[in-house]
This record gives sequence, C-alpha cells and structure tokens, in this order.
Amino acid sequence: MILCPIVDDFVYNTMRDEILFKQEHREKLIQLTNKKILIDSRKQTIANAINQYLDSIFNYLDGETNRVLFPLPIIYDL
Repeated sequence: MILCPIVDDFVYNTMRDEILFKQEHREKLIQLTNKKILIDSRKQTIANAINQYLDSIFNYLDGETNRVLFPLPIIYDL
C-alpha cells in the first residue's frame, strides 16, 4: 500500500527499543490516522486520504475517471 512508508517509519521509531507490541503502541498507531497528509493538493487526515485513495481506484476501475489519486507519504503537523 502507498502509506506503508509512514506506518513502517512510525513503528520503527516507536518500537526501536521495545520487544513487545503493547496497548500504548496500538493507541499511538490508531492516533496516526488523525495526522495530515497531502492528497489531490489538499491536506487530509490519513483516514480520509485512505478513503479518497480507494474511491479513486474504484472509480478508475469502473471507468468513471482516468486517474488515481495518490497520497504523498509525508506527514504534516496539525
């Protein structure tokens, strides 16, 4: 998936000195979906960007559009 670099970086930096994946790590990972990234020239939460990305893929496959929206894997501060 296009957002794997963001999740991988987050998990690596959060879990660097940890052995077990704890509840606090899960909560931080869920909170990551509220961070902003750029998609279609607009800043959106990661959760919204995933929906827009998937909608654009389905619309492309249905022939409703000729492009797929790709989010940039850069996190912006809120």
